Amino acid sequence: MNQTLHWAAEPETLAITQNGTALLAAEVNTLNAIEVLEAVTGTGAAPPPSAGPPTSRDLAEVVADADRSGDDPSPASAVSLALAACIGEYTAAGDRSAFPSFATTTWVAPTPMSFELVYQSSLVAAHASVWNPGPSPTLLWDVWRDVLDEAEARDHEPSDEELTRIEAARALLYVDADAGSVTDIYRRYAKLQGELIVAASRHAQLQLSETVSETELDASEAAVANAASRLAIEGRQSDVEAAIQTIATYGSSRPTKLFTRARENFDLVTIWRTDAASGARYPETSFVPASFETAAWTPIQLSRADIIKRSSVGDRYPELSEARLVDHGAIDAGERLLVDGLKAELAFVAVRRESWFNPDLLGLRAWRLKDPTAPLVSDGAVPAAGRLPAFAVGLVLIRNLELARVVENQMTFEEERRLRQEHYDREYPAAKARHEQLRLVDPRKAALEGIRVPPLLIPRYLPADPYRRPEVCIAAFVCQLVPRSPDPDPVLFADE
Repeated sequence: MNQTLHWAAEPETLAITQNGTALLAAEVNTLNAIEVLEAVTGTGAAPPPSAGPPTSRDLAEVVADADRSGDDPSPASAVSLALAACIGEYTAAGDRSAFPSFATTTWVAPTPMSFELVYQSSLVAAHASVWNPGPSPTLLWDVWRDVLDEAEARDHEPSDEELTRIEAARALLYVDADAGSVTDIYRRYAKLQGELIVAASRHAQLQLSETVSETELDASEAAVANAASRLAIEGRQSDVEAAIQTIATYGSSRPTKLFTRARENFDLVTIWRTDAASGARYPETSFVPASFETAAWTPIQLSRADIIKRSSVGDRYPELSEARLVDHGAIDAGERLLVDGLKAELAFVAVRRESWFNPDLLGLRAWRLKDPTAPLVSDGAVPAAGRLPAFAVGLVLIRNLELARVVENQMTFEEERRLRQEHYDREYPAAKARHEQLRLVDPRKAALEGIRVPPLLIPRYLPADPYRRPEVCIAAFVCQLVPRSPDPDPVLFADE
């Protein structure tokens, strides 16, 4: 659960964290091979869109089913919606519950590893389609400190049958569960799972390209199928995921130990840094890749029809109209200019907090808040609310945005009549000469056709200067939803 989109991560270390628990919530991080294939190829029955703010997959599915078409260029607001849809398609190969939270203003990305970038990506995210932490935002490390202070964990005493299953799962996954060291089997599974996610994301990216060939798409789809097959067979997917589910249910270690270790990591192990400008202290947070220049930038290109089709996500999710992925005022120049097409590049940058933040603990049912009247971490509702309804796991960046713009032809009736007359006067001599030649060859046909002056085609729209924004900007934060937390097991706390 620490990272939901791993395109920039190394497959060998994918999803294996310091505590070895990043895959324990199987419903969050484990991608079933069939689900991945359905997501990228469109096969199988797609799940209905979520009731709350759209996930990445919701947006991709709306685009896949869209039948909106038209011949007119689009206003700037439609361009924002189309880009939001593109980002949904771009990130759809990740965790099914991840959702993009879009910028509400044109936002030039801070320098990588800067405090500003750490600060923005560490704000507690609302379960909403737009990134709006509010006038008094809360920081993730403050909430996490409070959770660790207020948590009361309790160890489950398993039955003999449960102990057998737990020990078998531990033996399959871990060399030393307390130390977080994993077996070669688990490492192989994680590596192959990473390769499947990478193959699926690359296929999704190719589907966004205007220049990709059917041969390339077929090869990419075959690569996804091959990666899924290798995960199932070589990675012992069913065995490993059954063990993961067992550990997710009972824990790889006693919950009291897990919370004690989390407190120690936060207080004693974590490196705290100080921002020179503000004096603010913050725990070490990194980004992968560490440089925007080395990110895997994916080119996108949308035609007039593509923009119209993708902007249909606004019909299904009206709240997306608040997103401002482009500067509307600068683009339309006072609502005179429209957009005829766009080019840009997208990249995903993951946020890493493994040394101090372990969100898997939030999903355990072996803890509760010491004060029963204290507000929940997350109420698990739709949309979720609480002290930590969601948190950012990555950023989607956009650069080299270029919009082809047009302006509506504002010619008056008199101007159009004069232009047509000038055209007729200019073309009539040539048309008459052609008619004379035809009369010599075929008098009857010439008589029937007469003198034909080619019509003047007056365009409805005229080209205007393109809009360009080369800077790297933050288009969206990809956020992980927190389930209801705490959600203590009533059996475990039945004595009170």
